[in-house]
Amino acid sequence: MNVNDAQAILDSYVAKGIPGCSMTVYKDHKEIFRAKSGYADAEAGREMSFDALANIYSCSKVITCTAALTLVAAGKMRLDDALGEYIPEFAKMNVRVHLPNGESVIRPTSRQIKISDLFTMSAGLDYDLNSEPIRRVREKTDGRCPTLEIVKALADRPLCFEPGTQFRYSLCHDVIGALIEVVSGMSFGEYLKRTIFDPLEMNDTGFVVGNEKTSRMMAQYRYDPELGKAVNIGPKCAYKLGSEYESGGAGLISSLEDYGKFVDMLACEGVGANGARIISRGFIDVMRAPKFVINHPGYRYALGVMVHTDRSESLMPSPLGEFAWSGAAGSQMLIDPENHISMFYMQHMLATPLPVRDRLVNVVYS
Repeated sequence: MNVNDAQAILDSYVAKGIPGCSMTVYKDHKEIFRAKSGYADAEAGREMSFDALANIYSCSKVITCTAALTLVAAGKMRLDDALGEYIPEFAKMNVRVHLPNGESVIRPTSRQIKISDLFTMSAGLDYDLNSEPIRRVREKTDGRCPTLEIVKALADRPLCFEPGTQFRYSLCHDVIGALIEVVSGMSFGEYLKRTIFDPLEMNDTGFVVGNEKTSRMMAQYRYDPELGKAVNIGPKCAYKLGSEYESGGAGLISSLEDYGKFVDMLACEGVGANGARIISRGFIDVMRAPKFVINHPGYRYALGVMVHTDRSESLMPSPLGEFAWSGAAGSQMLIDPENHISMFYMQHMLATPLPVRDRLVNVVYS
């Protein structure tokens, strides 16, 4: 890759309104590029640093799916199993069916939700964080919102469609977090720590920031199109529904270095740079098996990631089979198992108006 071009892209993002950003690229466990630009906190004048922490939002999903696949690999559950076998509240679900006359009726589903439906976002759930069942648990638990209690409550609502029939971005991966709790017998966060974070020495990744690390948290922004600039909105993550809620879909906080270790592991046969094996290459291939068409030309949705399937549509230089995902505040990840290449880009601004990912991928493969 052209290092000067990569640095220039980060600088251009800052010039166009992103307060601060950083990026790392690995090949065969070796970091071949690391750069930063701008500010971790523009108002305070704190420059961007490589150990800055940020909400990674939906980049959490790839960690969650990887952790769940380790349980599949251990024989603790199967992707084809019914979710209701582990969380009985989901054993008998209803679905809302829309009729030609514009009315709708609620009927029992034709089959149960499978665990694989959660991975592929095809379980029929939605992403309503303020639904009546969630509000009920929040009130009942005085705002604690334990992960499993919230997820059990989601089963009270009818599904949006029959399980497995279509793609809809939703709280599916939050349900996977609760499923991990049930199958592993420990909290979701503890399972992530024991299975992924500790083995890979990801010491800055988790659902909360310790007091000794709060000074490293990046200021969080949202792009305001009316003002034409980034506005500081405070550090809160809207997907953290309560003090005890661990969101598998969007709740993790991480750093450039930590998440770089994670994507490097996935790009290198499931083995970290320190020799720790997290998952097998076979399950990485399961993760990137394409399933549903999504609104990203040349890519299809697989198990928690989008996978490159058609270069003529994507117009991207990465190989077929490259897989990726992103977070609401702009973080971007890329994993290329064929060439053992991985990339992680970090920023902390929601509603970014720039096509960040495509330029990054182009320069990585330059």
